[in-house]
Amino acid sequence: MPAFEGDPKSYPTSSLENGISGTCLCRSITINITQNGLFDNPNGHLCHCLNCRKATGSTALANIIVAAQNVSVKDPHGYFKTYWDGETGSGDLLPRSFCSNCGSTLGGWPSDPKGKISVALGVFPRMPTPEFELFSAHRQEWLGPVVPRERQYEFREGLEKHVKDD
Repeated sequence: MPAFEGDPKSYPTSSLENGISGTCLCRSITINITQNGLFDNPNGHLCHCLNCRKATGSTALANIIVAAQNVSVKDPHGYFKTYWDGETGSGDLLPRSFCSNCGSTLGGWPSDPKGKISVALGVFPRMPTPEFELFSAHRQEWLGPVVPRERQYEFREGLEKHVKDD
């Protein structure tokens, strides 16, 4: 039986200052983010839209958007797959990547490797505190906000405020 790795408190943020590594549930796919300062300030976001909830089977998708050159994926069995979601609340065609063996949500890998990648934070042993929330109008009423009101966006309008093109 593998060691329990789920307690985020067992991973001090000081040990993750240069990046973070995580796996899908079956450990077939490894994702590495090599970006300094992931835990220096709030980073990443929650999306409460219906499609993100369906993709994760949860109340929201916790993810972080990073430059493609800061993300690497090891997939020795070829389980990494992407579904192109065209029925989104924003009207955008969004990639939703996952492990085809265990079903873990991995984020969204676009076809342009020079762009930004949305990486699902649930694959990592520890997550940074979210910086903002999208589709807060769709948040379950019993689930309270995670960020201050000025960083809660009813729909997608906050994304451009926090994720800039390089």
